[in-house]
Amino acid sequence: MGVVYGIDFGTSNSSIMVGLADGRVVAVPDPETPGAAEIPTAVLATGGRLHVGTAAKRLGPAYIQNYRTEFKRDFGDDAPVHLDGRRYQVHELAAEVLRFLRAQARQAAPGEPDAVVITVPVSWDAGNHDLMTQAAQLAGFDPATVTLVSEPVAGVRGAVTGQRFFDEQTILLYDLGGGTFDCALTKGTTNAGFRDVGRPGGIPTLGGIDFDREILTAIRERHPEQVDELFADPEPGVAVLRRRLGLRDTCEKIKHALSEREEHQALLSELNPPVLFTMTRDELGELLDKPLAETVDECDRLLGDQELAWDDVTKVIPVGGSSRLPMVHAQISRRSGVTVLKVEEPELAVVRGAVHLAMEIRDTRQEEAAPVIVPPPPPPRPLETTGVGPGQLAALSFVWLFSAIIYQTGARLGGGWQVVLLVVLFLPVLAAALGLAVDARDRRDPLAGLVMAGAAVIVPIVAAIVAELRPVADADAVMIGGMFLAALTAWWGALHADGDGPFLMFAGGAFLALGAGGYWLADGGAGSVIGSSVMGLLALLAGSSSDDSRTSRGSS
Repeated sequence: MGVVYGIDFGTSNSSIMVGLADGRVVAVPDPETPGAAEIPTAVLATGGRLHVGTAAKRLGPAYIQNYRTEFKRDFGDDAPVHLDGRRYQVHELAAEVLRFLRAQARQAAPGEPDAVVITVPVSWDAGNHDLMTQAAQLAGFDPATVTLVSEPVAGVRGAVTGQRFFDEQTILLYDLGGGTFDCALTKGTTNAGFRDVGRPGGIPTLGGIDFDREILTAIRERHPEQVDELFADPEPGVAVLRRRLGLRDTCEKIKHALSEREEHQALLSELNPPVLFTMTRDELGELLDKPLAETVDECDRLLGDQELAWDDVTKVIPVGGSSRLPMVHAQISRRSGVTVLKVEEPELAVVRGAVHLAMEIRDTRQEEAAPVIVPPPPPPRPLETTGVGPGQLAALSFVWLFSAIIYQTGARLGGGWQVVLLVVLFLPVLAAALGLAVDARDRRDPLAGLVMAGAAVIVPIVAAIVAELRPVADADAVMIGGMFLAALTAWWGALHADGDGPFLMFAGGAFLALGAGGYWLADGGAGSVIGSSVMGLLALLAGSSSDDSRTSRGSS
């Protein structure tokens, strides 16, 4: 079991996490920014070398014409990007960012990944998916290991990791990143897992960089002459491009500062002359009210597609770096009335979900590839006979005789002795019935034996009931009838027996019949009954022993 990668390729920032074989997750830091788990999605070409991430952003003002960022929004655009005299397609720039992330991950955990999950906007079509797959291959990833997952799906997975939801939850994920907005619905519990509900929604052209432009608009309203002078030239020189880039970075810093404090002052040194600009959190909230309302409108549409309302939503989980802004939580709460959870490191929820999904893909593939070991079938149980055995008939005949004795005992005794004797007499009868059932289970044709076992249970009970309800004079009829039934059973079983079994069963049945007849002719003389019955039982037992010996020889 090897390592896996989860990658969030973002508009402003990108990140990678590594899933280790023991289940631990490692966030790969930016090598130039201690403590940062993201790198700027930026590239810069100079002197035949391509810089990526923080290095590119740091050198950007010096080589402004060869610097690009936020190119994720241009995915699928055929127009080439010119950097230091070379033409690049947008997916090739993405490949350079992925290559950089891959190199940092290999330093954190050596070895090729078994699975790589890269997140993409839900609005991307099949063409953009193909381009991202090509970018991953250019970056050095094996295409067979790469899986593309929509950002809201990964965001849900990352957001619920570590949460404990024991009751069924309907969760709306609100993913506001640097360049896009996505939303998705999921249902489930922590123990049972979560399942996606319907297709995610989103706005592909709304994110944190648009909020920076709103701040720039506010600066223009207060200082129109300086800002217009900066943006007047349609083909600016390098110096003006640097000032524009610096002003945009200042707008981003103002946004970040107001997510932590109520008011912020910034010196706009990019303007001529420089000015001191002050903005409060409430003023920023007014600027962002309309775009944030559009995000909640998209959530309304998502719920409507599933015929749901905000009352059906248990919680809203905001993720993405731009969701740190307090006015985001306020807008959602005001419009929805639903509890908005506070997520630690919301900007890493998508990449965290991606690496967990990659671990699940790795585990599933290994389970499918593992050889299925089928244990050998157990040896067949030896079959004692293919028909009704003499031993079964002997046991049933024994039960018939005991039924008659139970009848006579119950008819002649009373009180406590009757109960004691009946219980004592029932025990061997039930033991014989159990033996018949076990013996029938081991035979190829158990039906006859199971019928005998059932009769062995029922007949003594019937005899006891008759003894309680009928007079003593009926004992003769019970005795004679029981022995004749035993004889008929022996003769019936002889039709199903093999070898010498039929002769021995016919003989035993005849002796039983003679015993019954002798009892009747002798007008109740028990001697003839006992003598002939004992001889019949011995004959049946002898037949059982000979049948078992034949079976043993056949099995060996």
